[in-house]
Amino acid sequence: MWYTHAAFGSLLGLLFFPAQAVVLAVIGSLLPDIDHEDAKIHKLLPTRRLAFLFTHRGFFHSLFPASLLYVVFTLIGFTWVGSALALGYLSHLFLDGMTKMGIHLLYPFLHVRGFIEVGGMVEKALFVGLVVLIGLHLWVF
Repeated sequence: MWYTHAAFGSLLGLLFFPAQAVVLAVIGSLLPDIDHEDAKIHKLLPTRRLAFLFTHRGFFHSLFPASLLYVVFTLIGFTWVGSALALGYLSHLFLDGMTKMGIHLLYPFLHVRGFIEVGGMVEKALFVGLVVLIGLHLWVF
């Protein structure tokens, strides 16, 4: 679910980047779902047409787009932007790789999957845990 991805992206952004980059990590955590027509990322970016061109959990759920983001932003002199977007992107892949549907990490090869049911109790517990960790981090730091 988008909110679990956003929470995990937020937590990683808070742990590894200055405050202004946390938003980029959250955006990065939502980017892999640009291949899904109902994704929340379409409210932030004009990407809805991509959902009709690609299969959900296909190419955009692999390591290639995260690498591309990092390389492109590094080449134009914005390494911190590329790093924050790529970390958020990778956080999404990590979580989706833990679901029963899984992802093709090296699309179309290397299919990884886990045990979590999307929207199930484990994911909801994970979301609550992430929110608690974010709160603790903000309170302590």
